[in-house]
Amino acid sequence: MAQANSFSHIGAACVRVLARQAAINAVKSELQRQGLRVHVVPMRDIHIQADEYLRQHPELIPQAEERAQHLGLIAHKSKHLSKTERPVNRAFPLSGSYEQNLELVAQGRRSSTGAR
Repeated sequence: MAQANSFSHIGAACVRVLARQAAINAVKSELQRQGLRVHVVPMRDIHIQADEYLRQHPELIPQAEERAQHLGLIAHKSKHLSKTERPVNRAFPLSGSYEQNLELVAQGRRSSTGAR
């Protein structure tokens, strides 16, 4: 039985956040174009306008997904990976320092390959 990725919701949330940021920036640009000072307009109003802008411009969502993939925030989608190519989530008990964590990861790799 395949194990569900417990962090898959983060990728979707990341895309939503990036799309909303793009909508907020578009609204702010429009306010500036109209000659208004953005800092005078309540953020609540900007967010309401941005949500409406996002509803009217759904193309922002695929653009945000592409941006998230480019930034490395979500993995590239590939439906053609075999079971051996799929990443395996292995938990390593991490300690305090970066060097110790690297050593624990290296030990885990050695033990998973059979060498010690």
